[in-house]
Amino acid sequence: MPKKRKITQKQRGRPAEIPKQADGLKNLGVFRAKDAKAKGISYTSLRRLIEAGMVDRIAPGLYLHSGLALVGEERDYVIACARFGSSAVIG
Repeated sequence: MPKKRKITQKQRGRPAEIPKQADGLKNLGVFRAKDAKAKGISYTSLRRLIEAGMVDRIAPGLYLHSGLALVGEERDYVIACARFGSSAVIG
């Protein structure tokens, strides 16, 4: 018996709900996968958002909404705070 191929949503012709899901993450800025889960976004949907370029994976389990207007040192500072916690000292 031939093995069945996985068919993606794009191949099925279904419109993905990616843009609606990405809007809920923009307010979070830098977030973890569990934060996305709390907003009702599964890990699979989060992967789709990454593939669509709406979310950037900046470290394992740490993500950044691509529409966030953070650049340079400000972006680095926000990422460091999210990665190491609020009690960390950055010098």
